[in-house]
Amino acid sequence: VIVPREPLLPLSRSVNSKLTTLCPRLDAWLRGGVPTRSVTEIAGEAGSAKTQLALQLLIAAQLPRAMGGLDGAAVYVHTEGRAPLSRLKQLVASHPAVRAFVETKTKTKTEPEPEHDFLRGVYVVETLDDPDGLWTALASIASVLGGNKQRQKHVSSVERPVRLIVVDSVS
Repeated sequence: VIVPREPLLPLSRSVNSKLTTLCPRLDAWLRGGVPTRSVTEIAGEAGSAKTQLALQLLIAAQLPRAMGGLDGAAVYVHTEGRAPLSRLKQLVASHPAVRAFVETKTKTKTEPEPEHDFLRGVYVVETLDDPDGLWTALASIASVLGGNKQRQKHVSSVERPVRLIVVDSVS
């Protein structure tokens, strides 16, 4: 998991220094969540829920700071086959934190379909399982983060600043 060292937009120094994992026990073990403005590696055997955690972080990054999020968009670089977007959709549809946020938005009537925004707030980059594919993905991310004219071509749905970059996985 890579979180930009410096935010793309100026933030006050009082913002969260941790990103919730959306798992209270894991957040407690990590003393509040995953550190921000740093590189964090999550390692484990196959089937140990690394991708699940990555997907939860993609959702968490979009939550408001008051809920432990970063109030921004996320980039997901997936290097092994097709990205697990159906799992991401399931998480968005069923996670209690998302439901709580959606209920708040529905009560204030600020957005007609807040659940959909959680899917639009993730820029997915699928790469081939080779170094060249990863370099291409990194170049694509650079265009998104750089805010140049290519940005609209690559990612018209990401409207908020990117606050989290997840690379799943590098082996």
